[in-house]
Amino acid sequence: MKLAASFFYAKRILFPRAEEGRDLLGRKSLKGAMLCIGISLVPLIAVLVISESMIDGMTGRMIHLATGDLQVQYDSLSSHASGEEEFLTAAESLKKVDGVLQVMPEVRSEALASSAGIRTGAVIRGIERNVFKDNSYFSSLFDVIEGSADLSENRSAVISSKMAEILSLKPGDNVTLITVNSAGGRMTPKASVFKVRGIVSSGYQELDQLWVFISVSDAFSALASSGRQYFVNISTSDPFSPELDRVLHNVDSFLKADRENSFINLYSVYTWKELNASQTENFSSTKVMLLLVMLFIVLVAGINISSALVMIVMERSREIAILKSTGASSSGIALAFIITGLGCGAGGIIIGLPAGLFAAVNINHIITGIERMVNFITRLHSGEKFHLLNPAYYIQKIEVEVPFEELVFIVFFTLFLSFAVSVFPALRAAKEKPMDTLRKN
Repeated sequence: MKLAASFFYAKRILFPRAEEGRDLLGRKSLKGAMLCIGISLVPLIAVLVISESMIDGMTGRMIHLATGDLQVQYDSLSSHASGEEEFLTAAESLKKVDGVLQVMPEVRSEALASSAGIRTGAVIRGIERNVFKDNSYFSSLFDVIEGSADLSENRSAVISSKMAEILSLKPGDNVTLITVNSAGGRMTPKASVFKVRGIVSSGYQELDQLWVFISVSDAFSALASSGRQYFVNISTSDPFSPELDRVLHNVDSFLKADRENSFINLYSVYTWKELNASQTENFSSTKVMLLLVMLFIVLVAGINISSALVMIVMERSREIAILKSTGASSSGIALAFIITGLGCGAGGIIIGLPAGLFAAVNINHIITGIERMVNFITRLHSGEKFHLLNPAYYIQKIEVEVPFEELVFIVFFTLFLSFAVSVFPALRAAKEKPMDTLRKN
């Protein structure tokens, strides 16, 4: 039996004539198996694209808004952290390093933020005054909710939307930042009043909910010196490239040479992976678990192909016997049923792939629609607002990016699964004995 004949017979099984396909349970089961494959692929593809896009969005914000591709941390005893001018000069000098595209000096401290009798913990970030305009990541990833992201005036602050909500602050209000000096075993509080100029959000509340931005100058003058940390966040061409290690080596070499020429220069250099290790591992493990669950659904759907083919073998046993009697080989019959199973899997891919991509690409509209519908219903009973994705833990707007390489893997996995589950019924068809079958019929 030639290959063309196997393909022809597989085609007749998949697309029988009207009189052949009527009242055949195997044919109906095959259609059902194809539909099951397609339906199971929809959540798999949607979860893959959405989780990948969400993880990329959260990781990108952690890198570009919090740590940089690389982060230089100066010890408080370092000469480069002895004053504002020394610190900014040290940060500016890092631009000379090969592979460094942008630097962002930052003085960071933990504090107690207070307003109108309400208090909450805060992370104070002292940055350059024009960073919200000059830094491309800050200008693109931060949305200004109210006021303006302006730190040009002394004792001005830009706060996160969650901080504004907790402290009931609006642009023009004052917020008191309390830090603590620790010297000689004594704790001395230091309070400074700042005027809120703007309220911003990165769209990832878990990252930015405690942030209060002030200028570097104000950080040196208003924050307790013992609690200050001195960072320089460095941007490179690609934080995910192996080239990052080369830039890390260049920065470390530059700082070592600088240490030899300085009175005292204590520092550490970290990559974004080291600084965000726990979060990235959590993201990766969550994504893998979700995809494994979805793959098991596809696996269960694939078993339907096997059961449908077994039924077809039973219904077409007389037909198989006649083909064998006229010279068809067992391998040719088996190949025809394997091709049938692959065709069923391919049909499922044709159904599920575009449907899954459509759901993923329009996920923001789908989530918004579900939330509006549920909130409309719950508004009749309670005033609580429903969020499908809690903004405290998830990115609020998913910037969808399609991972084509992983989609190709899913396509080949589905085809391989279709092949694997088709082997048993194909071997059963190949073992049909024509004389016994014809004698029974």
